[in-house]
Amino acid sequence: MNKRPTRALATSHFVSIRRFGFLAQCLPARLPAHVPACVAVCLAASFAGSSFAESSIACDAPLARTRSASTPSDITVDCRWAAMRPSDVAEPTSDDARRGEIVGRLVHSRLNLRCEDAPIGEALQSIANAIGVNLLVFEQLDPNDARSGLDVERRVDLALADVSGRAALEAVIALASRHATWQISVASGGMGMLEVGLRKDLARESARDTRAYDVTDLSIDPPDFSGPGAGHSRRSTEEVAAELVRMISTHCEPEAFRPLPTRSKHDTPNRSPGAASGSRDQNDDATLNLDPSRGPVRIEGQWALIQTKQTTIVVSAPDFVHRAIEGYESAPPPRIGPPTGEGSEAKGTKPAEVKGAETKPSPSADPPPARPLAPRAPK
Repeated sequence: MNKRPTRALATSHFVSIRRFGFLAQCLPARLPAHVPACVAVCLAASFAGSSFAESSIACDAPLARTRSASTPSDITVDCRWAAMRPSDVAEPTSDDARRGEIVGRLVHSRLNLRCEDAPIGEALQSIANAIGVNLLVFEQLDPNDARSGLDVERRVDLALADVSGRAALEAVIALASRHATWQISVASGGMGMLEVGLRKDLARESARDTRAYDVTDLSIDPPDFSGPGAGHSRRSTEEVAAELVRMISTHCEPEAFRPLPTRSKHDTPNRSPGAASGSRDQNDDATLNLDPSRGPVRIEGQWALIQTKQTTIVVSAPDFVHRAIEGYESAPPPRIGPPTGEGSEAKGTKPAEVKGAETKPSPSADPPPARPLAPRAPK
């Protein structure tokens, strides 16, 4: 019997079944060449038919149906705006202002989205077209490796009514992969763009920026008046800042602060507590220190670096990590309204033309008031 068709058959069955999500955690990325096709099919069928596998095995993404690429998809997007600015308002010039433009389109848009057996990639592009933003998706490079990118061919069913563009975006991403997220990139200038992909892809070196957070108000430890000797155990500002660093690394995208891939765990400083700050440490390359008495408080993770300088916390990380720490400021509405002098407010707009998706006219009822984007709650 020819072995080449056997290997090809085994691989093809694995690729077609592994899209259920849970199978990606159960079988290796590529079956050995000597495994017969019948064994591969039996293994896949046993996992696919087991309710235990569906409920107990950590999934890469929620279960989603897989169809042939030739199967037609049905995507309907209806977009209207809760608020807008005149179209002749000056264009943003700073990176923060350009980022605010994209945030404004995510927050002030109201979408009715229906996806029936639609690929993830088309659903994301339909949302981006409807709210008028650029989109960059880090697609899967190897169909046998779920960690090589986002599987844009995964098909999903989804129906959302009167949600913001951000809510619709995050709903689709949640169906794509639990390792995926989004961020805003303005490094290329212009309007900037939305980036969607696995966290490891969004955390590339070129996408990281450094921001300083003033935590002076949070660094004051209030006295304790609850009993005898109260008020004498107050922590120093350095100790409070170290506690803030620990909380950020624990609750705000903790995967970003895990040890570097070349290290099995974080290295800690060897300096004795109370040693002079200028003394030479036997381990000055420590990647984690939360004790101010042992040296500067810092955590060097695989995607983010955080350290303290008196009452300032400095973080070098990609945008999605900064979003988890501070959220986004209240962004202005998009510049899509009538020019100045022709009406300062417009109640409802014509839906954006979305290529490949059906659009419906906007309702005549007044849109609900815009809600400012609040910082994301710690996970």
